[in-house]
Amino acid sequence: MQIKFLKKKNAKICSCDFVEINKLKKFKIDRTLDENYFDDQILSIILNDSLHGCSLIIDKSCFKKFTFNKKYKHIQDYDLWYKMSEKYQFVHLNRKLLFSIKHSSQTSYLKKDESITEKLNFYKDLIDNKLVFYNFKKLSYVLKFIFRSLFMYKSLSLSFSLIKKFVFYRNYNFITLYFNKK
Repeated sequence: MQIKFLKKKNAKICSCDFVEINKLKKFKIDRTLDENYFDDQILSIILNDSLHGCSLIIDKSCFKKFTFNKKYKHIQDYDLWYKMSEKYQFVHLNRKLLFSIKHSSQTSYLKKDESITEKLNFYKDLIDNKLVFYNFKKLSYVLKFIFRSLFMYKSLSLSFSLIKKFVFYRNYNFITLYFNKK
């Protein structure tokens, strides 16, 4: 289904919805993405943090240009998706095609603190050095990320970096985008 959808949309990367079965907390939740999730794909990938790597079908030609960065222990996939999002079109198929089970022997659970620290540093670097806000209609992404930074990651500095970038660099970003398109 995803391969057919990729061909139909003339895209290189396709995600799908999934069902998360959390054995730690004894619940099941449907994880669905908005059908417009990838309208602004770089911003979505960086700020929404809702993709599941196992839901992705990636054309193998994408791996000729990009590979996993071995400096990361926990977030190689985030880094790879970000790089690919700058070059290739992502699409989303609104069908639940994956069941994902969270359990206590997963590395992401056992090394959660280490993983979060690495993710925070990655996000901060992207926000400070790469992120250009050009679509201010996506304020909901920014607010969601600030909320997650404060309450889930407990990182005031990350949320402040995003607020600073969003508020103070607004004119700078428009000028940069204008000159980059010429």
